[in-house]
Amino acid sequence: MAEVKRDQRECRRYLGGKAPWGRTVGDAGKLVTVPEQQVALMRMRKLRAAGASLRAISDKMKPGSVSITHQGVKNALAAVNRPASG
Repeated sequence: MAEVKRDQRECRRYLGGKAPWGRTVGDAGKLVTVPEQQVALMRMRKLRAAGASLRAISDKMKPGSVSITHQGVKNALAAVNRPASG
C-alpha cells in the first residue's frame, strides 16, 4: 500500500479526502483549479491581509455570489498556505 501511495504522489494524483476549496479532482485524479473560486480566494486573501475578520470576509463574499461560512474562509485560506499533497 505504501508503494502505491508513493507512486500516486510521484504521478501528482490527489490521494483522497475532500478537495481543497478552489480546486476539484479532475479525470486523471489530479487537482484542477476552479477559476471562479480562485478569483474569490484571491479576494479573501487580500481582505485577510488588510485585517478583515473571517466573518467579515464571509459577509463580503456573499454579494459576489460566493456563499462561504467564516469557517469555510478559515479552511480555504489555510489550504492555500499548506503545501500540495498531490
